[in-house]
Amino acid sequence: MTNVNKTIIGVAIGAIILFLIIGFTIGKYHPDPNSQAVQDIVNKQLAEDKAAYEQTIKEKNAQLDDLSKQLINSNKIIYIYREQLNNLNVKVANIKPPKTMTEAKTRLRGMKYEVK
Repeated sequence: MTNVNKTIIGVAIGAIILFLIIGFTIGKYHPDPNSQAVQDIVNKQLAEDKAAYEQTIKEKNAQLDDLSKQLINSNKIIYIYREQLNNLNVKVANIKPPKTMTEAKTRLRGMKYEVK
């Protein structure tokens, strides 16, 4: 064999060794996405995320239930106040001015005012 052939064979063997080293290194740090180890890690992370999500949903549903109860109570109070306001508006609308001074004095005495 000539020196050129030995050099070509040496370069080819060196390239093969280099490619093998690179292949093992990349394979070690970048595993096959379809491998069982990767699937286990993904499944574990999905389970953790799902549990956290479900816990958050439970908390938000509890808050929503509490706020719904508060809204119902507030609406009941508003209804009571509106009824009272309507009753007072009817009473105010029914007030007529006194026709005589005697009637005015009688009304004032009825409200515990001192009238001369």
